[in-house]
Amino acid sequence: MFCTDRPVAEPERGDLLAVGNTGAYGVELASRFHSQPLPGEVTLRDGETRLTREPETVDDVTARERSF
Repeated sequence: MFCTDRPVAEPERGDLLAVGNTGAYGVELASRFHSQPLPGEVTLRDGETRLTREPETVDDVTARERSF
């Protein structure tokens, strides 16, 4: 469920969606609580998009863990 309190146009392939003020769901305030992978980041400049941070995988998150 996304954006239930306002109308949002049906997205089409190639559309961009910016989600601001994501708080702890963005990289800056993200926590390692529950071992959630960090999201990737895309930068938009002059109409061009570029992946500027690769999203993490669960393997990335658990790579340094050791059994006890």
